[in-house]
Amino acid sequence: MPPDNRTLNRNQPLIVRACLLLAFLLLIPSAWGHVAHVFQTLTADVPYLLGTTPEQRKLDTYGDRKNTGYGYLLELVEDIPEEHFFPRVRYSTFYPNTHVVFPGYRHVIDDRLMIGIDIAASDFRETLVTSATPHMKEKTERGYVGAWAFATTWEYDLISAITLYFAPGQLPPLQNFKATLYDSPKNQVIRNRWVWLNQPSKSKMTLNLKDPIRDVYGRGSVPFLLLLENTAVGSKQTAEIVKVEILGKKIDTDGYTLFHREQTHFAAAETSFLNQVIRSGPPAWRQYFDDHINIPDIRKILDQEASP
Repeated sequence: MPPDNRTLNRNQPLIVRACLLLAFLLLIPSAWGHVAHVFQTLTADVPYLLGTTPEQRKLDTYGDRKNTGYGYLLELVEDIPEEHFFPRVRYSTFYPNTHVVFPGYRHVIDDRLMIGIDIAASDFRETLVTSATPHMKEKTERGYVGAWAFATTWEYDLISAITLYFAPGQLPPLQNFKATLYDSPKNQVIRNRWVWLNQPSKSKMTLNLKDPIRDVYGRGSVPFLLLLENTAVGSKQTAEIVKVEILGKKIDTDGYTLFHREQTHFAAAETSFLNQVIRSGPPAWRQYFDDHINIPDIRKILDQEASP
């Protein structure tokens, strides 16, 4: 005899409640684990929060002289006499938006001051950025044309030169070169063009970019595309370019004067701005430099201007 539908309907609430109870019992161990974790976190963190100031917690999180160099930055930034002014800050890798953790509302990045955090001596010199990858090569009547892609990965103030390596073979006495730099293989907006005429041939040649690419920031792995053409001067054929290296500077202090050094950290001011402050103020900026200059030669100039 089939079951009575009325009996099934009466039993449905019992079945639902039994399922809910079973689910609740299964969740108890997991819930207890989360409660225990929260309790452990509170017992560890509450004394720390009660026993430290917000400023101390920032130092612990962002670093005094290490990590983002928050402590060093704070000493140089908090006395800046312009309310919204924040200096350009350079790291050897990338800029982690340090300005957002500073007290007050300092949101205007101003190039008149530059601060470097954990900068090695090599970061100030022209060094190898990366080797380019060939995308296309084609032989022409007296030379070659090729497309090369390269990614900078880290941030650079300058892309300043390219080094070319040629395949073994006889090179003509002189070569001409043309280069066009595109923003990327997909976004072929021209960033710059260069021409080098009557260059003496060598198996390895470095061509300086007369108008370098500046402020290569925030690109990560997005590649540039370099279209490169080399031709022999005269009727001879030239050898093929087999390798291209990209050279640049992570930190470019041309036009700046360093006024503060501490181990691998530095602070610099635009030379024209610093000279103006030393000669004629304004007084608030003059006081700022008076408080923070620790390089003897710059201190001497400031003191001489202050003498009656």
